[in-house]
Amino acid sequence: YNGITCYPGQGNNVFIFPGVGFGAVLAKAKKIPDTFFIEAAKELADFVTTEEINAGKIYPSLKDLRNISLNIAVRVVNTAFDVD
Repeated sequence: YNGITCYPGQGNNVFIFPGVGFGAVLAKAKKIPDTFFIEAAKELADFVTTEEINAGKIYPSLKDLRNISLNIAVRVVNTAFDVD
């Protein structure tokens, strides 16, 4: 668009939901509060490199998907125990 390359992303479906779901199952959460998603978004943001941002991307590379999902799950579990 006007000489700018835009890269589509699927932050919720690809990155957020798998990690939140896995973390909620591991924590045996009875509810999934908004804080799970807020913390998941913060964790995901930590994986976006300066180079990716400079290239106009807002999501990290899919090559790190498993590691990102695992880290999101861990953060969700920690959040679940803080909430209870």
